[in-house]
Amino acid sequence: MTRRSDNWFRRVGEVTLTKEDGSQVGGWGTVLPWNEKEADLWGERLHFLGRLTAPLYRFVGSFPELLEARGAKLVQGDSAYRVLRSETVTLCGKRLFGGRTMATDLLDGLLDFLSQQLEGVEFCRAWGPGWGSRLVEQPVVSGEVLSSQWTGEQGETVIRLSVFAPEARALRETADGLEQALRQSCPGCVGLLREEEGEDSQTRLHCLSLRLTFPTGDANGYEGIPVELGGKSYRVAGVSVAMSLSGKELVAIGEGVPFAVEDARWEYQVELRGIQAAGLERLAVFAAQIGDARYTGCRWKKLDLASGTAVFLASGCEGKEDLA
Repeated sequence: MTRRSDNWFRRVGEVTLTKEDGSQVGGWGTVLPWNEKEADLWGERLHFLGRLTAPLYRFVGSFPELLEARGAKLVQGDSAYRVLRSETVTLCGKRLFGGRTMATDLLDGLLDFLSQQLEGVEFCRAWGPGWGSRLVEQPVVSGEVLSSQWTGEQGETVIRLSVFAPEARALRETADGLEQALRQSCPGCVGLLREEEGEDSQTRLHCLSLRLTFPTGDANGYEGIPVELGGKSYRVAGVSVAMSLSGKELVAIGEGVPFAVEDARWEYQVELRGIQAAGLERLAVFAAQIGDARYTGCRWKKLDLASGTAVFLASGCEGKEDLA
């Protein structure tokens, strides 16, 4: 999870995790018997992954990130184990290792927010204790982080929300309401793909899933980044700024490099991603506030309703030192 924790567990032993899609990832750690009561160590127990023989085991170690490993195969030496769930190790309520905390925090916040939008629907983590071992008596939405990748300081997190319901009609109605809530109230989501109905590979229950994509690093979670355009407030999934210097370059005789720029002025190009662009074309020349930066003399260069992208040019910027 971190370089320090990786060094700690490297001395213990190497492990390999093989997920259901065939992908593998290597890590370090140790496998220990689960600390259960003596009466729980023998016999078989029912679980949605099959019958669990005792004793159960716990793996403590380090992977590059906290993987959604439910159902995966963990191998250390000649021993193989089936993963029931994965979770972050904590100490006094705080994460002990710095794994994919931003992604899991994003998932927890999203589930909590959506639970307030849809009444009569239960929201939970896909790997939560007891999940899959009971009948579905009401609509249930389970969430899991599929991937979290970083390039420099920017990243992308993909989350899957799976909808379960006792009846087909309730399944589709819940999925429709969930999709509507995401599109209307989660501007931080830059991609939403509704998958076909099918059987969940873990629970063997009929479900309908939504695959969500969030930028990580510059976005304020599912809520997005607050911006102000022409005095009206919006929220966007991401912001990028490019600056260019224009003017007449002055070059000395016999030299190839300009020594000064006459009538120099900066121009700013700001791209807003994941914004409801309808109606923004009514703004001719406007001011924009993004964080501590206030842009003046703004005019639109591009408005793309389909992708939710808006690009404007600005002739001035206050607070550009902080921006740079």
